[in-house]
Amino acid sequence: MDTELSPLDQIRKTEAEIARQIATAQEKTKQNIAQARRDAQELLRKAREKGRQQGLERGKEILAKTEEEAKTIIKQANKQSEIYRTRGQEQMGEAVHYAVEFILGFEGENEEK
Repeated sequence: MDTELSPLDQIRKTEAEIARQIATAQEKTKQNIAQARRDAQELLRKAREKGRQQGLERGKEILAKTEEEAKTIIKQANKQSEIYRTRGQEQMGEAVHYAVEFILGFEGENEEK
């Protein structure tokens, strides 16, 4: 059937077929580009979400570590406070005895004069 067409018609037919192939390729390329953009946006969204999640997890880890350190510091402070309280109680008797002797000694000096 192609042999019945004139050379000009054969060229036109070939041009039309090539034009359809080009149009199909262009459309397919547009679709591929659009899909690549959607994929890139999805990857970016996932990366942001993953980064956010990792940030939250790291923040929780830091907070837990800080809380643990704070508990340790409080525990040490409580121990030190108990040591000072005990020492204070132990030395209170001596302080009272010293104060009484000082006052009585001072009064005794006044009575002698």
